Amino acid sequence: MTSEHDPVSGAEFPRERLHELIDEAGVARARRERVQGWLLGIGLAILVLGLPSERLWGDMALVRMTAGSGETSTGVLFPLAKLLSEVDGVSAERACFLLAALAYGLLVPATLRLLRTIGFEHGVALVAAAAALTTPALLVGASLPLDLAAGALGATWLLTTLFQPQERLAAGYQWRALMLFFLAFLLRPENALLLPAVAWAVARRAGRAQGPVAGVTLVFVAAFALQILTIGRAAPFWDTVLAGRSPSWAAAPTWLGYLTLGLGVSGFGVYALLLDRRLPEETPAPAWMVPWCLVVLAPVAARPPAAGPVGGVLVPPAAAGLA
Repeated sequence: MTSEHDPVSGAEFPRERLHELIDEAGVARARRERVQGWLLGIGLAILVLGLPSERLWGDMALVRMTAGSGETSTGVLFPLAKLLSEVDGVSAERACFLLAALAYGLLVPATLRLLRTIGFEHGVALVAAAAALTTPALLVGASLPLDLAAGALGATWLLTTLFQPQERLAAGYQWRALMLFFLAFLLRPENALLLPAVAWAVARRAGRAQGPVAGVTLVFVAAFALQILTIGRAAPFWDTVLAGRSPSWAAAPTWLGYLTLGLGVSGFGVYALLLDRRLPEETPAPAWMVPWCLVVLAPVAARPPAAGPVGGVLVPPAAAGLA
């Protein structure tokens, strides 16, 4: 057995044991980092549950659906809230508040995983995630019985898988992107607007020869599945995604002002991701991040300012930009 000498005492120290101690220290550090993320998420979930927020925006559609006085939804939060309300006996509003807080808490480990997947160190990732997740729009939206936090969670999971090019199976990247896209859509129908960015990412991953075919195939499959999901309720679907079937840019200036104030420091993250200068050794953001960030203008243009907070799809790219 080979050995090294302890630099302090000069005693022999087995090299194999030294390697074991280094590995154990790495495992313990990784465990501490995961615990830090989950503890921060639990703390933020408790914070939004304790905020004395009243109904600030919208018509409480999710609560009305859960209570049985509104239209059904294509998302999963409505049946989850309904199940929670019937099983536990809590009111519809409390069930929706709880689901919003849970989604907000899960956003912390999900955002940390995204940033670590991209390649950031844990300390940088933790600071960027905390800054992006405590912006006014998301903090207020998560403290209300809405699906804003759930939509941001779905978008974060989707963006994470788009940054993971590994494929264990043939076309595994395309199938993962498609499945996570549908999960993001079910968590907040507004995430359907991310389909062009997802198709672009899949096409770039497939390469020049197969890229256009892969992108068009994903769009066709996703559009067909969305059509099946919205049979008989296409109009309510577009009302949910765009908050209205009569798009108008009249409310855009007001919404853009709300977005600027609501995103806070995260707005700088989006700017840094897409427009800021980089050092020669830094990798620029992939081109498909541009349509990912710009789709937020669609609901902004179509809905009145009273419809509720928007911009959940900007949370994961903002965190990446801040990092």
